[in-house]
Amino acid sequence: MHACTFEQTSETSIKNLKKEFGNNSEGVTQRQKLHDQMAAYLQKNIPLLSERDETNPKAFENSSNLCHAKIIVLTDKYTGSASLRFIDELKSLNHSVKLFGQTTGADSLYMQAREIALPSKLGHLNFPMKVYRNRPRKNNEPYHPDVEFIGNIKDTKAVEEWVKNYEQTND
Repeated sequence: MHACTFEQTSETSIKNLKKEFGNNSEGVTQRQKLHDQMAAYLQKNIPLLSERDETNPKAFENSSNLCHAKIIVLTDKYTGSASLRFIDELKSLNHSVKLFGQTTGADSLYMQAREIALPSKLGHLNFPMKVYRNRPRKNNEPYHPDVEFIGNIKDTKAVEEWVKNYEQTND
């Protein structure tokens, strides 16, 4: 059985990132930092690395917002993953954000799944590598629109007209 060590896998990953994006790219810097943290944990015989979100959720509460535009996010049942995270971030700002459209998909607190083949070669095991902690939106919780669209959300013209009409009558 061939097994790659953490060092081999991580160093190969960093090498490939450098080749693709350059030695000083943000991705390389982040990956190198993660590698160094993981190596330090492994050296201390600590099997799990916990990355803390250093973002202060109250950082924007009393700040003045330079954005004076209306923020409207169009959603449907296929809105998920990074899009939901983006909506989470928008809603954390000191600004009004309206969701138009349909209820979104939902996502789990767990992410970045890893897959390994079972030794028997009869299947694979998938397991998450990361988990969100203290996220205001709960596990598998979708966003529901503030203004619901009834109709075919894929009909761009109809959606554009609907948004315009809503804005004109509710301004």
